[in-house]
Amino acid sequence: MLEKLKQKLAQTAQTVVDNIKLPEEQRNQRLEICKTCDQFHSTDFCKLCGCYMPVKTYIPSVSCPQKKWLPIAVVNSDKTENLD
Repeated sequence: MLEKLKQKLAQTAQTVVDNIKLPEEQRNQRLEICKTCDQFHSTDFCKLCGCYMPVKTYIPSVSCPQKKWLPIAVVNSDKTENLD
């Protein structure tokens, strides 16, 4: 189980490195939504998707499995648009 968790963290971290990160304010909005969800575990992982949310919430192209927040297109470093 620990090895699987390490692999998931490494994959998520690589995705962040490979993609443009959201501005801090938008990332924080996503993370705050997660923290109010009953599927958010105290270790900062989502019980549904298994992702480490402090990292996942930075990735513009991903969404919440319950659609509490959606993918965002990063137009440039200053502007973003919802992809829904």
